[in-house]
Amino acid sequence: MKNISKIIDCETGDSFSKIIMNWTKITGNSNRDIMMPLKISNGTLVIAVPNGMVSKAAVRFKKKILENILNIAGSSGINDLKFVIDPKSFNIKRSEEKPEKKIIEISPEETAQKKKQLEEMGISPELSETFAKIELLWEKKNR
Repeated sequence: MKNISKIIDCETGDSFSKIIMNWTKITGNSNRDIMMPLKISNGTLVIAVPNGMVSKAAVRFKKKILENILNIAGSSGINDLKFVIDPKSFNIKRSEEKPEKKIIEISPEETAQKKKQLEEMGISPELSETFAKIELLWEKKNR
């Protein structure tokens, strides 16, 4: 039971406990929820992140995090950080359902009518059919 005191007492506890207890101070409010300390291994603090994008961004904060660890945990023996992608640690729910794609159909008659209007406005015949289809799709999509 004497190990419990190390976890509870932040002043005299081991380095990892101090890091966990002060994680918000170490990473800041905006990063605490997207970085999670996992373990210390051979002088490296292993930190879980939810995805590759966060991992790439986290590298920018590496020096500051190490500096904050030194200030809070003292000479903890940590001299490097390793960011590992582990979405399971963050309880991220991904929707299995994809939104249904809306299929928009354009009749040849509609296209011909819109093409004629565009040609009357000075659009070349080569471009008018393409522009007609685009405009008709846009109109139907936004109805």
